[in-house]
Amino acid sequence: MLEKLKIRIKSLSLASKIKSVVFIVLGFLAAVLLIIINETVSKLYDQHAAQYWDENNNAYQITLLFDEEAKVNNDTVMELMHNYTKDLKATIGGASFINTENEDSSYADYAYMAEGNVSLNFESRNVSSIKTYGVSGDYFLFHPYEMISGSFFDKDEFHKDCVVLDENTAYSLFGSADVIGMTLYAGDVPLVVKGVYKAFETKYDKAAKGFETLSNAVVLENGSVSEAAMDCLIYMPFDTLCALSGDKNITCLELVSVSPSESFMYNKITEKMQSYISHMEIVKNSSRFGIGNMFSVVNMGAKRSMHVNKIDYPYFENVARAYEDVIANYYILVFVFSLIDTVLFVSFLHHKYVNRKIHFSTVVDKYERLREKMRQSGNKQKKKWEHF
Repeated sequence: MLEKLKIRIKSLSLASKIKSVVFIVLGFLAAVLLIIINETVSKLYDQHAAQYWDENNNAYQITLLFDEEAKVNNDTVMELMHNYTKDLKATIGGASFINTENEDSSYADYAYMAEGNVSLNFESRNVSSIKTYGVSGDYFLFHPYEMISGSFFDKDEFHKDCVVLDENTAYSLFGSADVIGMTLYAGDVPLVVKGVYKAFETKYDKAAKGFETLSNAVVLENGSVSEAAMDCLIYMPFDTLCALSGDKNITCLELVSVSPSESFMYNKITEKMQSYISHMEIVKNSSRFGIGNMFSVVNMGAKRSMHVNKIDYPYFENVARAYEDVIANYYILVFVFSLIDTVLFVSFLHHKYVNRKIHFSTVVDKYERLREKMRQSGNKQKKKWEHF
């Protein structure tokens, strides 16, 4: 078999050999790119809350991003969740895929945040104007950080004055990450360290957090830049941030819900938030890396780089948008490679058809001869036994 294959390869013309090599290489590259796309998307953990929340794949995730003029607060969120869940129950009732173990969260769950800056001190050490996210709801569901020590906030702890530090802040203030239960201060307000997390370290994280552009930098009295504050991002309960920095408007609301479809969830949320429509942006997280959305990203072209609204994206949304661009480009390459391979394959089939040694009429003629031969053979057998 191998010898026959070698003979066939040797009999190919140089042009045919080149086409064969190109076909194989491009097919291999397309497959590799698809694997890279799948691996990249799977590591964007904050885009997969629906999968963590409902293992039966009946849930979808949507993010609402607001500008400061929207004036979204906790009452807005509670009203939205009440009205949306009411409509959802009326539509799907007690469907078999509802997780009754989740009690009140059996239909939908949420988390929201606002951004501020807080200065922390411990004994003689202090870090000024640290970028701080004030959060509430099931935030860890949407952002499952790797905890170095301790844990993230539980739902029952959002009324407490506690804080979750990133690794850089913990070392800047304490010289260690093993600081659970320690008390530090934001001005005169004591905050208990609940946990220390390890930030995701993709190549876009620092840029998305503003660390590379000095947007989170603090200039000290001597004119130098506080390196400690630049690389820090901490979390505290939403109400605690409001108490320290003044009332804050919610700038990001993340939702996960069982639903008949992603479109149903999107349409219902849009309907309930109609009065905020000019001050918000909606992201369909569950399908954002699908081929359909990737086509939209490509179709936007240079316009996608324009930021014409007043919404300040949280860092994780900026990271996701960066990967949308990267993956869209990967899909372009996959499409081009697949198109070239398709042309080569069609060309191969056409060449085989034009240079075929057996024609259709020949095959039909052989079939008819075989059929006649079998008929005559049957007649002979029949005559042979007709006298018995």
